[in-house]
Formats: sequence, C-alpha cells, structure tokens
Amino acid sequence: MFLLSAGAFAPLRSEEMTTVDYLQAYDSQLRTEAETPSAIASERLGPLRLVRFTGGRGFITYPHFDEADSETVRGLVRNAVVVHC
Repeated sequence: MFLLSAGAFAPLRSEEMTTVDYLQAYDSQLRTEAETPSAIASERLGPLRLVRFTGGRGFITYPHFDEADSETVRGLVRNAVVVHC
C-alpha cells in the first residue's frame, strides 16, 4: 500500500496503517475522477465534488471531515443540491 503524503508516495505495510491513514489515502487518491469514471461532467463546490451521469443521475462526494459537525455537512450538501439540481 502506498500513502500519498506531502506530494510523495511513502510505502506502508498494512499492519502499520491506521484508520486515519486509510481515510487519508482514500480521500487523496480516490475522491477524484477515479471514483466516478463514467461521469459525463463534474465540478467543485467548496470541498464537495458534484458529478453528473447520463440519464440525469447525480452524485456528491466529499473528503472525510475531521472537524465538521453534521450541520456543516448538511449545509454543504443542501447548497450543492440547490446549485446542481
């Protein structure tokens, strides 16, 4: 497993990785176009990534929010729905 850290890949053995390491790796490496390869369009709205698929379907993805409370996340998603729908 490789963890992207400070712009460089640092090899980590799975027994060395914590939950935080896995979340950081997922957020930095997969919360990109790799997460939604069949999307026809995507855009950023703050920390959110708004994605559209054929047939009018949509998807909102975002990184793990360490400091955000549930109301902050709800507000971000509510704004995304207003802008995106």
